[in-house]
Amino acid sequence: DGETVEEAMDRLFELDKGYIGAEANKDIVQTVDLVYNTPLQIKIGRASIRGAIDAFMVGETRTGKSKTSKIKRELYGLGSVINLGTTTVQGLIGGTNKSTNRTKIGLLPREHKNLVVMEEFSSMHDNAFIKAMTDIRSSNEVRIVRVDSDLRVPCKLRMLTISNPKSRAGGAGKSMKAYPNGIEIILELIDSPEDIARYDFFTVVPEPAEYASFFDIEYEKLPEQHYRDRVRWVWTRKEDDIVVKPAEQKYLWEVSQKLNERFNTHIRLFGTEAWQKLARIAVAAAGMLVSTEDFEKIIVTKEHIDWAS
Repeated sequence: DGETVEEAMDRLFELDKGYIGAEANKDIVQTVDLVYNTPLQIKIGRASIRGAIDAFMVGETRTGKSKTSKIKRELYGLGSVINLGTTTVQGLIGGTNKSTNRTKIGLLPREHKNLVVMEEFSSMHDNAFIKAMTDIRSSNEVRIVRVDSDLRVPCKLRMLTISNPKSRAGGAGKSMKAYPNGIEIILELIDSPEDIARYDFFTVVPEPAEYASFFDIEYEKLPEQHYRDRVRWVWTRKEDDIVVKPAEQKYLWEVSQKLNERFNTHIRLFGTEAWQKLARIAVAAAGMLVSTEDFEKIIVTKEHIDWAS
């Protein structure tokens, strides 16, 4: 109808207020939705790459991060939640009980091909988690070492990590306004620039300048079934169902190079994989807007790439 991608995405957000309420935050809502609306694998030219988004959202307490992800999980009827503050690395990955020599598969590989929301990242006490996640991201599998052999279990996931800023000694929270920039907030949570670079994108959510009115406002909303039908359509798309034509492939590369030139720092938020990160977000946006001609293919346009950028 002549509606731009940005207008369409904004319209979807306004409809989400029917479920979340006036306090809905667009950055939070769209972050959760992008992670949900991704196929596991996509093909760009001859390159077959991961399609599942791996995002990290950090924000002040009481900004609606967990509330929004819970409402979306109920709307879509998909996804699992893991509290990192109460889970060990062995519980997440799996391991072998030395006394019984029995191997148990962890929470993450049990969610293979699903979506996982990992909450309370700042409360996690085990530094081995970051290394374990790095291994999973690079191999799409979990490796459990046993006495006589290694057990390899497939583990390809859509992932959203949710965190508050790093707490000070004694447990007192630190206001996000106390940081000079968003990168410093992330660096306190994830020490290594290499590990930061492995996420597709970060969403930093400050405390709102003003709080929304909580009067009984009736917002227009889409039927729940629309959300469920759309996400299952996206999840069942194979890599050959994602259409990025040669002109769009070239444009994807050009836009990713501009991002690298503009944000060229020692923290590789973009880096050599910028085009892949951009592609995943553009495909998710196209999926959210059901960009298709036959309900078989998801068609990615330059406008989806611009919005992703």
